[in-house]
Amino acid sequence: MDITQSNKGDNKICFEGYIMYTGSCTRKKNIWWKCSEKGSRYYRGSLSTTPDLDNPEPGPQPHNHAADHINVTYTKCRNLMRQQAASSLDKPSQIFAQAVANQDHAVQKRFPCEENTKRSL
Repeated sequence: MDITQSNKGDNKICFEGYIMYTGSCTRKKNIWWKCSEKGSRYYRGSLSTTPDLDNPEPGPQPHNHAADHINVTYTKCRNLMRQQAASSLDKPSQIFAQAVANQDHAVQKRFPCEENTKRSL
């Protein structure tokens, strides 16, 4: 289980090839996470964790779509580029080139064009 940040700065969980984000369902004993694809295609997958983000347990509704490990890798890479851009003085073109060079071809295809990616860093 990996924790990344969304575009808005909220936490996202990458778990077994699925990307989850938190909904409004936070309880004393656990936090419920919804599938990131829920809104666009009505996917029902969910996950619960403790408030410390430990002990992930799949919810009662299983995912009704295949796991997308390429999207998880792309999301992690994009977040690492943003962190590197915020903490270093490297040019966006250098950050992009270093990050993309280390990825599989399938992950590289997921990135938008270089100019758009550099603009978002």
